[in-house]
Amino acid sequence: MTIGAETARVRVRTPGKHIVLFSLAVTFMIGVSTLLLSRADRASPSRFAASTTNPVEETFVTDLAADAQGRLRLLKLTIEIEPADAAARKALEEKNAALRERLAFFLRELTPEDLDGSAAQERLNVELKRRVDLAIAPAAAGSVTVKSIIVQ
Repeated sequence: MTIGAETARVRVRTPGKHIVLFSLAVTFMIGVSTLLLSRADRASPSRFAASTTNPVEETFVTDLAADAQGRLRLLKLTIEIEPADAAARKALEEKNAALRERLAFFLRELTPEDLDGSAAQERLNVELKRRVDLAIAPAAAGSVTVKSIIVQ
């Protein structure tokens, strides 16, 4: 008789309480981390400053002034304007039409000889940056880069 009484007293332990506590802890941690991540995006936009200062790409196709022999040529120019900060980015978006007009008038005055050689390319970069800065004043562009230039 004692054998049957001992087997009846053995208690089987199930991990039910532990599973419930573990799932509650995981749910709490997921909730807290989601809250912190959503606040981090708004609290520190400087971590993602590259997204506000992405370069603006502009392409121009225009005719150049006549060369020394009187021939007319076409110019296709693609530039990349890197804003210095968020204010410059906003100014580029707001004054895009005036900027394109200012640069198009400048490019129509150029002759093919104005684009020959590396020194001419450097002068072109400097002049483009100066004109971009004038168009978006008081903001300023960080840099202006010529991505491609085709004279035909």
